[in-house]
Amino acid sequence: MGRMVEYYDYRETVGEFILRNLEKVLSVVVVAFVFSVMVYALHGNMEIENLESNLRMTQITNIIERKLHTEEPVTIEPKVVEVLEVEENTESFEETEERAEIKETEMSEEVTETAKPSMTILSASDIKVAKAINYNPTAEEREMAYKVAFAEAGIESSMGQTLVINASISNMKEKGYSSLMQEFKSGRYASIIDGVVYNEGKPVEISNVSQSIKDAVDEAFRNDYTESILKAEAERLGITDSKYWEGGATYFCAPGCAGRENVKVKVQIGGHMFYRYWDK
Repeated sequence: MGRMVEYYDYRETVGEFILRNLEKVLSVVVVAFVFSVMVYALHGNMEIENLESNLRMTQITNIIERKLHTEEPVTIEPKVVEVLEVEENTESFEETEERAEIKETEMSEEVTETAKPSMTILSASDIKVAKAINYNPTAEEREMAYKVAFAEAGIESSMGQTLVINASISNMKEKGYSSLMQEFKSGRYASIIDGVVYNEGKPVEISNVSQSIKDAVDEAFRNDYTESILKAEAERLGITDSKYWEGGATYFCAPGCAGRENVKVKVQIGGHMFYRYWDK
C-alpha cells in the first residue's frame, strides 16, 4: 500500500511572514535592547569609578603637597664613607687658618669703612659744648616755655628739655619773629592750640611744672647746645657746609616722624631728633 504524502504551500507575503513570526521578532528586539542597556550602564559605572579614582588621587596629592610645605624638613644623617686613599695636602693647617684670619680682618675693615649710620644717637652726658645766647625772655615767654617743655619733653632728661627750647629760640631767630610768643603761636607745636598748651588733652597749669623742668628751660635761655652736636655730626658725615649747624637746630620731632627720612644732618637725643633743615 502506497505512503500518503501531504504537500504544503509555503508561498506567502512578507507581511504574513512577520505576523507569523512576530513573537520571535519581539523577543530578539527585547534581548538586544536589554543588552544595550547593560553595556551602557557598565560603561557609565566605569567612568564614575575613573572619576572617583582621579578625585582621590588629586586629594592625596594636595595632602602630600601641604605636608611638604608646612612640616619641618627632615634632616637625613649622611652616611659615613670610608676613604681609602687621601691625596696629600702640602699646605699646613696653620697656614690655612692664618690666611682665613687675614681675610676676616680685611672684610671687617671694609665694613667699618662703608657702614656709617645715618644718624648719631647721643646720651645727655655726651653733650659738652655750649654756645652762649643770653636770651632775656619776658615773664610771659618764660612761663610759656616752661609749659611747652613740660608738654613736649616732660619725660625726657633735663638736657632733652633744654634742647627743645633751644630749638624754639633758634627757629624764632631763623624766621625773624619778634618774640618767642610769636614762635609758640606759629602753629607748628602739636601741644599748643589757640595759644593754650595741652598735655594729654588737658591744659597745662604752671603748678604742674616741676622745678627741674624750669631749671632746664632757664639753661636754654643762657646757652645753646644744638649747634655743637649738629656740627660734630656734619663733620662725621663729611659735610662742610656750615648752614647745617650755624644757629643751632630749628626743628625737633620723634626719630620716625614722617617726611624726615632724608634729613642730611640730624642727631637723636632721648626721644627726639634735632636738625636745622629737613628740605635742604
